[in-house]
Amino acid sequence: MLKNMPDWLYEPLPYLYTLMGFIAISMLDVWVGKLSGVMLISAGVVIWHLRFTYRRRRRRPVKRDLSWGYNQRMHPPKNLDKAETQATRQSKPAPKEEKEEF
Repeated sequence: MLKNMPDWLYEPLPYLYTLMGFIAISMLDVWVGKLSGVMLISAGVVIWHLRFTYRRRRRRPVKRDLSWGYNQRMHPPKNLDKAETQATRQSKPAPKEEKEEF
């Protein structure tokens, strides 16, 4: 935010630009006035969009979902079958050999 502008003026500026652009388009009959109105509307929309995306990114940081959600179903890790078979082989205890006595 600009340091030298109060919040009460800074926040409504994109809406003010857009409103003034619509007023310029509707009231002025000269093509330069209509072009200025379109430019004001464009500036208001661009500034609003930039502020909106910046604030949304700052509010909610992107978190990576490491659970078996959508990303893992659609793009499973490579060599998953090999890793699972190795894990099951290691986790099973070896069978005990029983010696039969006669």
